[in-house]
Amino acid sequence: DNHLGNVIQGGTYSSVTGADWSTAIRLAMAQVEAQGYTPSVVLVSPATAAEIDLNLLGLLGGLSSLPAQVSPYGMSVITSPLVPDDVAYVGDFNTAVSLFERTGIEIFTTDSDKDKFSKNVFTILAETRCKGAVIQPLALVEATVTATTP
Repeated sequence: DNHLGNVIQGGTYSSVTGADWSTAIRLAMAQVEAQGYTPSVVLVSPATAAEIDLNLLGLLGGLSSLPAQVSPYGMSVITSPLVPDDVAYVGDFNTAVSLFERTGIEIFTTDSDKDKFSKNVFTILAETRCKGAVIQPLALVEATVTATTP
């Protein structure tokens, strides 16, 4: 999931601003829907995810905790430390983002490292070469919250 934050960075997307995270996310959803896509994911930093949770707690009347499986407007929340704290990306990520594989998954197994052979221990390495890319930027919207003065 951290790589998803890296894929999104640097793109040019439509943007919306709301008074709070619930408003900003809902406005972003409307913009994604207006482009003909179905928003399914909110991509945010861990700090913004906490703000969204606290905002939802306030909207739900100050419950001591969120009920299980609550997410903004039924969308999945994905956190990545690569996303700035003041931004949320809302969109149809299944359509917007694609993973291009250069090679398939390669699996290597060995027992020839130090004393692993005599202990009958195997090391397994699995790797692939791939790159994620935004192929449909209209399916993503960048949401922000207006700055508040204390």
